This record gives sequence, C-alpha cells and structure tokens, in this order.
Amino acid sequence: QFQIKNKKFNKELEKYNRTVENKIIGHGSKNTLFKLIRSKTKHSKPISTVRNDGTPVFEPKEQANMLADQFLSAFNPLAHYPDMIGPCFADIQINFTQLEVCKALKHCKKTRSLTPDSVPPIILNLCAEELVLPVQLIFVHVFERKRFPSLWKSSFITPIPKSNITNSISNFRPISITSQLCRCFERILKTH
Repeated sequence: QFQIKNKKFNKELEKYNRTVENKIIGHGSKNTLFKLIRSKTKHSKPISTVRNDGTPVFEPKEQANMLADQFLSAFNPLAHYPDMIGPCFADIQINFTQLEVCKALKHCKKTRSLTPDSVPPIILNLCAEELVLPVQLIFVHVFERKRFPSLWKSSFITPIPKSNITNSISNFRPISITSQLCRCFERILKTH
C-alpha cells in the first residue's frame, strides 16, 4: 500500500513541478526564467578522483565506492546506533501540540530537494496546516514507542570538496541529507 501511495505522491509532485515551471515560463521575470533554464541545463563537473597509486578514476560507480571507503574510514563501522530515543527522555512526557508541529513544518526550507523519506521540504512547508494532524500522530507514536522509523535513520551522502583541489578523495567531506520529518521531530524535542 505504501508503494501505491508513494507512486501517487510522486505523480502529484511531478505535476506540481510542471505547474511551477509553466508559471515561470508564462509569467515569470527574465531572471526567474533564466534561473530555471540554468537549473535544467546545468551539468555538474565530474569528480576526477585519484587512486593511491596516482591513476585517475572517471567511472562514477568506482568513484562512489572510493568515496564511500574514504568516508567509512572516518567512522567506526562497528559503532551501534540505537533505534531508541535517548534515556534522557525516559521520564519526560511531551505533548506534541498541533501548534508546535505546524510551526516545525513551516520551519522547513522551501526547496524541492529529495530526502530519504521522499518528502521534499517545500511540501511540508506549504502544506503544513493540512499535514499537521497526521504528522502529530506520527510524532506521538514515535515518542511513545521510543523508536525511530528506519527512514529517519538513513541519509543521502553528498561529497563536497574541502578545497578547489578535487583530484584526491581525501579532499572531500560527506554531507548528509536526512529526513525532514525527523528534523521537525528533533526541533520540537529541543524546545522541551
């Protein structure tokens, strides 16, 4: 059932994006139109990583594997990341009010960037009033069970160069794109 809902959501999101693009094309300013054209035609410069032996690697899959190995070397792969919400919240009762949830949702940036839960932040921001009740129920359920959903623990990793030198994998740092709903949940917890 989730897959059916996800397909429907993705179709609606595509429809929304087309509507926004058509508005920009039909009624937007020149600057907005050129910004849209640049975003559609922009090709990112390929990462030219270098192996330890100095041989350049241009295959995206091999580059991704090398970057993953580099990023994993900075972390303890045997570390256990618990499912549970920390013990500091064991005796605390938090009421997730609709006002708090709505405020947290409206705090999301108005970007269309994709997150691991497939919910762009702009949807949460623009539909905050409509989503407040289901999101409130999710937050209450998560807090009562003291367990995070698995999607909230996953992230998209983007390699960002530390400097202009992009020919070495050691010159990249990982940036994690995490679930917006998880960020909203954490934002509310931080206020209590």
